[in-house]
Amino acid sequence: MTAKAFILIKGELVQDTAGSFGGNGDDNWVDDMLCRDGQGRYTLRGESLAGALSATARQLFSELPKEIGDKSSRQPSAWRVFTSHPAEGIQSSVRQNVCIDKQTGAAMDGALFDTETLPAGTRWPFILEIDLTRAGDNVEKLLAVTLHALSAWVQGRCWIGRNVARGTGWFSLENIKITHADWEQWPNSSECNIDAYYEQSFPETQSLVDFMDEYAGKIKPDADWLWQEYQLTIRVDVPENDAYGIDFLSVGGHSGDALMLDIQEDLVNKEKLALPQASLNDSVCQNWVADQVFSYLRNTDGNIQPYIAGASLRGVLRHGAEWWANKHNIILDDLDTLFGTLENSARLLISDVHISDANWQALLLKMHAEDEFSGGVYASALFDRLVLSQACFTGKLLIEAKQEDMQLLEKSIQPALELAKLGFLGLGGQSARGMGHLKWDIQRIPSTGEA
Repeated sequence: MTAKAFILIKGELVQDTAGSFGGNGDDNWVDDMLCRDGQGRYTLRGESLAGALSATARQLFSELPKEIGDKSSRQPSAWRVFTSHPAEGIQSSVRQNVCIDKQTGAAMDGALFDTETLPAGTRWPFILEIDLTRAGDNVEKLLAVTLHALSAWVQGRCWIGRNVARGTGWFSLENIKITHADWEQWPNSSECNIDAYYEQSFPETQSLVDFMDEYAGKIKPDADWLWQEYQLTIRVDVPENDAYGIDFLSVGGHSGDALMLDIQEDLVNKEKLALPQASLNDSVCQNWVADQVFSYLRNTDGNIQPYIAGASLRGVLRHGAEWWANKHNIILDDLDTLFGTLENSARLLISDVHISDANWQALLLKMHAEDEFSGGVYASALFDRLVLSQACFTGKLLIEAKQEDMQLLEKSIQPALELAKLGFLGLGGQSARGMGHLKWDIQRIPSTGEA
């Protein structure tokens, strides 16, 4: 083992979905704000990262070294994880959330709230210091636990921040470099840019795979937690086999999204809005305003990209699972374990699903309400709804559970997944009026050790 005092691990945490990381403020302009430091920079605190890494390690190992896992110890941890900030220019957006009644599938009264998020693709510098002088006789176990936990993050099993069961806060760890350092090199409090100092002072580094082969090859994870992943694809398009009708999707975004959307610039000029054959002059296009728009995020290049929040998928799956269980007089305790309660975290995690094909199309529908007695139109009931008529979304579902519980939890969710495959779960708005009944393509990915 090296005689150096520290092992330094550097990488990048990349958001696979939007993320929201706890903060607060006095202006209360949003219910759940992002964390910011005194300079107004978006912030992932080191203690949050250390807590997430520790949670991953506890699912891999039945017992952690006391140098990082003893909560009663008064000694500092052998880990030090640095607080991180993304690159400048990243813009946050506000996501509207509503609680879905698991019995009716409709929005619950008094359960509307919003969350400030940063978009998928946001990159966060990651630096972990392992102080070997605090490790005592547990250096080998300490390194094995740390490296296996980081390996799980590389595989995408990294969840940080709010609402990870409902789609946000899914991360992957990339570009890992590992090196040794002594007291003369580290720490150096005179350097403001730790990332640049690392690159300059430690030109010789190892990859995670090479470092694990050298220092963690003999110690393997021994906990009984499993992760069962499902790949999810949802298509909005003309039905297969020339079936009658057409699919539309209207998963509503925040009311502020309608104000920020420029239909002429964001849709018409980008050829994303299907137009009638009759030519429309510019004055008409510029006056288009959508009362209701689909959920979208804005990429770093300024283009909008529709998405479906994991919370939306989770709500309809819970409703479908409840309906099936009630119909067949099945005890619902397993569903509470899957979807979580106010007291216990959910075992079923559903990511946001994002556009996988740039050739998506939208329609602006002119809609109205009719008098059910006269069949006429209410004078003040005309409104516009922006819907998707062509799109392909991809994402993930994942069940994390102990080995003895996994089979039962998978069995509990299967009826809802089968209903989704058949297009029997109405997703988004207007599901009672012909929208959102899409066929989900759900592929179970064999776990390690399965045939």
